[in-house]
Amino acid sequence: MNPNKTQIPENNHNAVGRLNKTAYRDGYIHGQVDEHNIQQGNRIIRENNSAAGGLLTGITLTAIAFFVGGVLFFITQTNQPAKTNIETAPVPQTNQPQNP
Repeated sequence: MNPNKTQIPENNHNAVGRLNKTAYRDGYIHGQVDEHNIQQGNRIIRENNSAAGGLLTGITLTAIAFFVGGVLFFITQTNQPAKTNIETAPVPQTNQPQNP
């Protein structure tokens, strides 16, 4: 094999190459930071939506449970007649004279 053909030709414009490499590296780093910030924002939004959804689900389940409990309460009530009042005789007061 000819070693001349396997070697990559070197760039004679090292200053331009370094600038391009620096710009690429800086852009990559800024892109990573931006992506991280976007993902953090999305995570916070997801957590808030999850909390709101959980609260709404809890309220809905509680309302359904109260509704079912109320319906069962009224279904199981029997139509019992009203209790009759027992008439009581008046009790004599102690300061009235007794008949001998």
